[in-house]
Amino acid sequence: MKTIHNLIFNGGPLNWIIISMYFITLFVFVERLIFFIFTSCNQKKLLGDLSKITSEAQLDEIYTKIKNSCTGEMILEFIQNQKKSPEILNESLDRKASIIQKKLMSRLNYLSLIAAVAPLCGLLGTVMGLMETFSVIEKSGNSAQMNSLAGGIWVAMITTATGLIVAIPCVILHKIFESMAEKKMDDMSIICSILKEQFRPDCLKSEK
Repeated sequence: MKTIHNLIFNGGPLNWIIISMYFITLFVFVERLIFFIFTSCNQKKLLGDLSKITSEAQLDEIYTKIKNSCTGEMILEFIQNQKKSPEILNESLDRKASIIQKKLMSRLNYLSLIAAVAPLCGLLGTVMGLMETFSVIEKSGNSAQMNSLAGGIWVAMITTATGLIVAIPCVILHKIFESMAEKKMDDMSIICSILKEQFRPDCLKSEK
């Protein structure tokens, strides 16, 4: 508990900036987690169900079950445009995929930015602390006490530790959410291919 207290209160002004980045990271984590939970569906089961459908009524039934998911949005886009020309259908699906990808990747840039900036802020805080410590050494000369100097250096190192504590989870979370987004996009690409194969094989030809 004492170490945590020191990390929070003894690092100087830059330390508070790093701590504010921690709370931003926490907000992004919670927001993205909720988003992925409430916009997900059982992709494996869905792919199996779609490969067996033979009518539009079955497709509507599948959509009703997953309409709140990102995949449901893609299926709805197909349903609404499936009677249109191959060019229009493919364009509408590509446009929808781009919109969904933007939703999936939303706020992840905050994590990558914090992962890069937090250690730099920590390093800057440490350098400034060391500069202050060496300034004390210069002014006091031989009368400088080693214990007080060591204490000053220890305090200066706090910002580096805090910066790394914030940056490491950011890198991990960014990679996890990015991988989840990429998997969803790959699954939706497969789903679009299945839907075209089942209902609009002419659209598959137009993409060659």
